[in-house]
Amino acid sequence: MSTSITDGTDDVSDIADPTGFNCTQILLADDNAGDCALLQEAFSEAGIAARFVVARNGIEAMELLARGAGGFHLLILDIKLPGMNGANILDHVKQRADLGGLVTYMMTQSDSPAHRARCSAADGYFTKAHDWSGCVATARAIAARFKSGMTGLTP
Repeated sequence: MSTSITDGTDDVSDIADPTGFNCTQILLADDNAGDCALLQEAFSEAGIAARFVVARNGIEAMELLARGAGGFHLLILDIKLPGMNGANILDHVKQRADLGGLVTYMMTQSDSPAHRARCSAADGYFTKAHDWSGCVATARAIAARFKSGMTGLTP
């Protein structure tokens, strides 16, 4: 399996995935390049073929959503994004009918109850894992929940 990374200007047509995980277009919004790279590699290591479009701030994420609303299957948002925070983007996504089928996951450095409460409308929430095994486990959990229809990582 492989992941590919784009800035959103390339063709984002689906990539065949023999594992059956049909979430091929992932919008990842995070300003930390290291965290983005680690998560993308973890999806690849977990055997998930995906095309990541990376937004480095909230404004860029909103522009990519406006431009390719129907093309994304999964949105992973860092809560603390510059420009517009991930929680506000989540609110916007949940209000738009054309984004109704978009699965959303929130990620953060903190596992605070306040962050969890602010992101309760998301399909899932996870803390950033900075070790390899934690990232691969997160990617596998997202794939398993997505495939089974149980999109949330938290009870």
